[in-house]
Amino acid sequence: MGTSNSNSGQKGNTPLVPSWVDDGPGDNPGDDKPLPPPGDRDRFRYPRKEFTDYIKSSGRNSGSLHRAASNYVRHSLGGASNASQRLGAAKSSSTRLISVLGSISANGLKCNFRAAWF
Repeated sequence: MGTSNSNSGQKGNTPLVPSWVDDGPGDNPGDDKPLPPPGDRDRFRYPRKEFTDYIKSSGRNSGSLHRAASNYVRHSLGGASNASQRLGAAKSSSTRLISVLGSISANGLKCNFRAAWF
């Protein structure tokens, strides 16, 4: 089958972004808005503490989970407006994932596999 030889991979001089990619201004619709500056070094301290408290309570302390999410947005992402700007792409990806998982839950994996590939 030809799978007995291992692949040594790239030689190390291959660029991460190919030379033919044009990254001039205006190529992407979101280029006109600059990303906010990164947060400080301790930006995950508060959300991590609250999430740890939630895990230690075996999920019974829902207030800690709420505070973890709130602190993540406030301290790690720099507020709600920065969070919505940074997580915009994640929203559409998450929506698609939830749609797929819901379809699998309702129709089964085999049915969804057949619908997607045949």
